[in-house]
Amino acid sequence: MIRIKRITRIGVRLPLTQPMKRSKGEMKTSDNVLVRIEAGDVVGWGEAGSAPTMTGELMVGMVEAVSYLAPFLEGVELEDIGEAHALMEHNLYGNHGAKAAIEMALYDALGKSLGKPVHALFGEQRRDRIPALRYLASGDLETDVADAARLTREGYVAYKIKMGAASVAQDIERTRRVCDVVDPRAMVSSDVNRGWTVDQALRYVNAVADTRLAFLEQPVPPTISPAWRRSPRRAVSKSAATKACAPPGISPCIKRPARRTAPASRSASLAVSRPSTTRRSSPSVSG
Repeated sequence: MIRIKRITRIGVRLPLTQPMKRSKGEMKTSDNVLVRIEAGDVVGWGEAGSAPTMTGELMVGMVEAVSYLAPFLEGVELEDIGEAHALMEHNLYGNHGAKAAIEMALYDALGKSLGKPVHALFGEQRRDRIPALRYLASGDLETDVADAARLTREGYVAYKIKMGAASVAQDIERTRRVCDVVDPRAMVSSDVNRGWTVDQALRYVNAVADTRLAFLEQPVPPTISPAWRRSPRRAVSKSAATKACAPPGISPCIKRPARRTAPASRSASLAVSRPSTTRRSSPSVSG
């Protein structure tokens, strides 16, 4: 029987290679918490990014949350992750990012103790490579278009355009231009981080409906989600469909009908088991 021996938290601030301009202001660093769990002779690692406008968590708060939860979890059987989860929920409300980092570290440690990759704890392996998604978030039309063209030459097949730092008209033009220069098989999405009104989101969707944009993420704040869901379907072009694709309290996305996914065999895809680099081009979780 292996028990959780020690839980350590590490706050990190990683500089981005390029500042990210979005509806919530400019982001220059990725502020994350790392969780290290010792159990028996194995060590498991977990990580989560701060997301003040999504989960309400800042890095300093996540670090404190992990420290607060550690005494409740130390001594718990490693194999009983359900019990660990129940203890976290019982003793601390919210703080989902911090709890996720702990749970990730628990699964990592459990897999190592059993000599299995983590995916084997859930089911069979479906793939060994995934496409790497790149943000286009300079806030400048020509820069983002040039970056999209360069990244396409490098083999990238998935992109997310950060919206809301400029006018809706400028974001429409930027989306159309990016869709024109990337590989026809690429997946292109856009993300407003809840920065628009319903009318602005509908205007954007209708204006880019004839492009290959796959989905629009978090267009409106959660406080107006009910109004968004009641929006007349006729207000949205036939080539795009409205769908709430997030749990209660999270604003919905606009999604296209199902389409072919980006190929996973291109040169920019990442092996799932490879660790991330210490310097990021885009933030984790909180994008």
